[in-house]
Amino acid sequence: MSCSVLLNKLYDDLKSDKERENFNKLCEEYVQQHFSRSGLDAKLRAIQTVSVLLQGPSDVGNRTLEMSGMIDAVISLCASEDVTHQQGLCKLGSAGGTDFSMKQFAEGSTLKLAKQCRKWLCNESLPPTSRRWSVEGLAYLTFDADVKEDLVEDKSALLAMCELAKSEDKTVLFAVGSTLVNCTNSYDVEKPDPQMVELAKYAKQHVPEEHPKDATSYVEKRLVKLLDAGVVSALVCMVKQESPALTEACRECIARVFLALVERQEDRGKVVAQGGGKALIPLASDNTDVGKIKAAQALAKITITNNPEIAFPGERIYETIRPLVSLLSLECTLLQNFEALMALTNLAGISERLRQKIIKEDAVPKIEGYMFEEHDLVRASSTECMCNLVLSTEVQKRYLATGSDRLKLLVLYCGEEDERLRKAASGTLAMLTAEQPEICARIPGTTTHWLEIVQALLLSEISDLRHRGVVIVQNMMQAEKSLAETLMES
Repeated sequence: MSCSVLLNKLYDDLKSDKERENFNKLCEEYVQQHFSRSGLDAKLRAIQTVSVLLQGPSDVGNRTLEMSGMIDAVISLCASEDVTHQQGLCKLGSAGGTDFSMKQFAEGSTLKLAKQCRKWLCNESLPPTSRRWSVEGLAYLTFDADVKEDLVEDKSALLAMCELAKSEDKTVLFAVGSTLVNCTNSYDVEKPDPQMVELAKYAKQHVPEEHPKDATSYVEKRLVKLLDAGVVSALVCMVKQESPALTEACRECIARVFLALVERQEDRGKVVAQGGGKALIPLASDNTDVGKIKAAQALAKITITNNPEIAFPGERIYETIRPLVSLLSLECTLLQNFEALMALTNLAGISERLRQKIIKEDAVPKIEGYMFEEHDLVRASSTECMCNLVLSTEVQKRYLATGSDRLKLLVLYCGEEDERLRKAASGTLAMLTAEQPEICARIPGTTTHWLEIVQALLLSEISDLRHRGVVIVQNMMQAEKSLAETLMES
């Protein structure tokens, strides 16, 4: 890989067609030199070189692959008894990654190789080490969407792979994780800027193409088939392994797959029922930085649509809070912020002990920060979260602090057009005026439009808003005679 990066940098720095032609010639001569020697080892070296070029300056690699005798040598390696020769072949077949336009083998050859790997995988008479190599091969070959589709259709191969993940040979864990990441398309994909793509085409630069079978509709069907094959229980088993083979990179793979599996709301119950919720908690704390975020987001999705007390029974529910609060960061996407706020809203509505845990994790100032967010959904969900948190006296006292615009913001939000935001803000205000009567006297000082805002709540066509308006007015009247007079005069 280091050689691939270096050769790619060298090739990019060449300034003319003449220099590039010379580079091509040097590469072809080097490969030819190994071909001229007898024995499979020399030919393997030649193919390894082409593999390095395909992962670096791919145009040079493709040209070298077309050299006379190259494909024959590849086929002779396929017939070799040496498993490392066959393994190298899988790597070569995957050199284009997910780029549909870069097919290294003739049509159907990659599928044939994958079929052979699946055959070895299902052959229980083979030693575990040989079966491990077959999963290693699939980890490379599943960059190809045709291979992904074939693998998920082969239930016996999926079951064999899941059983292998639970076996004593822990060296297979990363290969299983990588294969599942490829099948679920849970790797990171950067969408290129359309203008840059047009420029690249104009400059005759290579532009990667997505495989038609990597479209969302195909991915969703693959996820259903993986769930039916019991992939969740295999992932749960992998998380439980106290093995050095369960590296951070492997844990990141598992977190990515879990996030893909809970993407569809209707699949979340199945993931929870098979122990997925429990497995995600350690993945959110012991992982790569990316893995932690993926696991935390999967926890958020489950907490939004499933009863948290059932998904995370007993003391486990308290362990979900820190990962969810970690998503309230500017480094996370707005979707991750939004999902974390929704999940924390559900938790804050369950018990005082959970609210205290959220407060202890220093989440309240972060939630308040998102109440100023321009995005409607994020602003509304953070206000909803605050509505549940003001059941705690500590949070109520923040609204009593002088020189703060917190109360003013709530009153103004009660007059916004967004129904969800108005409900959350007026609900918070109704709660605060009931629990802390001295807040009532401060409402007229927040904005000159406060009376119009309260009247609009009372005249709303939405019964929930009318109810909140009546509660606010009742609390204000009971709090102070002068307030009651002002309200009665209007």
